[in-house]
Amino acid sequence: MKEFLEAIKSNNWMKINELLSEQNENALSILDCNEGFQLAAQLGNIQLVKHLLNDSRVNPAAYSREAIEWAVNPSRTTNQALQLAVIHGHFDVVEVLLRDPRIDPANVNSIVIEHAARYNRVPILKRLLEDERIDPAANHFQSLKVAIQQKHDQIILFLVDYYSSRKINYQIQLNKKQIEYMSNLTQRESLNPVYSTYSMFHSSSCNHQDTVYESNFEYKI
Repeated sequence: MKEFLEAIKSNNWMKINELLSEQNENALSILDCNEGFQLAAQLGNIQLVKHLLNDSRVNPAAYSREAIEWAVNPSRTTNQALQLAVIHGHFDVVEVLLRDPRIDPANVNSIVIEHAARYNRVPILKRLLEDERIDPAANHFQSLKVAIQQKHDQIILFLVDYYSSRKINYQIQLNKKQIEYMSNLTQRESLNPVYSTYSMFHSSSCNHQDTVYESNFEYKI
């Protein structure tokens, strides 16, 4: 229902609640509620996301309306709301959705970490990888490949550190050009670690670490 989506866009709580409470032929459908919920997640409206999660018609793991109407495997839920929150960088919404037992972030080959890498969402990527349900090597390390393609250096360095500290062999899945870019990046960062983008991220997000491990070497900061 267009009126419901417009109310969400304008954050008109009175109209939203009025439409949610409609009965009989005027009642919002499950599709309407899920589409509205996904829009709230996309907009980063955390209070509205929490509010709509209490509505029994809302399935936070639902597929998009377009996929259902076009008959693109409608039985397969894909965490559309979570994907939108990751893409648009809404950390608080991602946090709330990860706590909902109806959501499986590993759905669709852990595509959410690929989104985080593609759109340079460093804090969100870190939070997603804290979830044990997600496969950090999903789709042959596609998140790292995407980060290299987009030249998102903070993402690359974070993933290199993440994989190396867990002894995950990621290089076997990379081509020569990707390895060369990554090697040049890590060498450049190691020459001036105090001012490196990775060091600043690592210190600010981890309450400052005295030693940063990167690939197969370590340096002091």
